Amino acid sequence: MRTYKEPTAVEIEIAKHVVKEIPDGAVLSLGVGGVPFTVANMLAESDLTDLGCHTGTISDAFLALYRAGKLTNKKKEIDNGYSTWNLAMGSKELYDWIDAEPQLFHPGDVDYVHSPERMGKMKNFISINGGVQLDLMGQENAESAGSRQLSGTGGQLDFLEGAYRSEGGKGFICMTSARKAKDGSLKSNIVAAIPGGSTISAPRGMVQYVATEYGVAKLSGLSLRERAAAMISVAHPQFREELERYAKENFGL
Repeated sequence: MRTYKEPTAVEIEIAKHVVKEIPDGAVLSLGVGGVPFTVANMLAESDLTDLGCHTGTISDAFLALYRAGKLTNKKKEIDNGYSTWNLAMGSKELYDWIDAEPQLFHPGDVDYVHSPERMGKMKNFISINGGVQLDLMGQENAESAGSRQLSGTGGQLDFLEGAYRSEGGKGFICMTSARKAKDGSLKSNIVAAIPGGSTISAPRGMVQYVATEYGVAKLSGLSLRERAAAMISVAHPQFREELERYAKENFGL
């Protein structure tokens, strides 16, 4: 039984862009939702081998990788041969797998699994999470609609830092470029600046990669002007002109 919805066409496009950035032997931290599950299913059908798991939540995404023979954990520098996780959440098949083959797993507490220092000791650590909004500087809001709380930050910042520390590591924030409002109008999820009253879940210096259906913006090491250009390149085309005007006035784009 699936515990997630069929991915949308947009989620599939986002996942395609992310999968291209993942190397053989990568250690994966997958958030919940359509994009991480779709990434896992695409990896299961890819030519990549010897993937690893070090994640806050182990889910059916990792079961799909295991069934495809991709999840071996052979190249992990820490917990070699084991899938490391803090929380299990998914289908009955997932729980049956964990119960039947406990020798494959290292369940750990939050301090162990969420340690950026520990993640940073593994090569090619890949963190994939979702967001609500990002602005042209790369600041991320993952928790609120204005001052209305939607969720908590969870371990996202820990895993972004872990990917940042890792040799070859990559931290992805994945989201659709735009959304439909209640009145049917289209609203951009990439904004000039995070609105006042909204949360900043991840500072710009910690956001390495932003993936939308229009591609991947690679932000590490870029100036504010370069970041704005990169973010605009993955924004919805309907909003790019407006964002470019702001960037010209404020960043000299």
